Amino acid sequence: MVPLFQIPSLKQLKFWANNCTGENPRFDENMPNLTLLQAGNNQLSGAMPQFQLSRLDTLSISQCSISSVPDLTTTCPNLQTIGVLSNKANLVVNQNMCATFGAGSFTVTSGYTKTCA
Repeated sequence: MVPLFQIPSLKQLKFWANNCTGENPRFDENMPNLTLLQAGNNQLSGAMPQFQLSRLDTLSISQCSISSVPDLTTTCPNLQTIGVLSNKANLVVNQNMCATFGAGSFTVTSGYTKTCA
């Protein structure tokens, strides 16, 4: 059996609402062809890791417990869509990410705050 995060040919990974818990897993080391990652509505926590997925164009980590979003502009150069709605009450987004995608791209739930830092 091949472990889930070690499938080099995988292009899309969708594990929305699967009750995954703990620190955010690394997706880049063995999945170089990944173009879409949907990991939302899980209990992933802490800072999102700085991963390198050169083909990734869509990332959704909404409804988790993410506390911060790193600069993915150089490590994920094809990234065009990112979803972070309903994460930690005080989400911190890297300044370069805000500049590249526009601060409005990082929408947060009413009552939550977002800081570009």
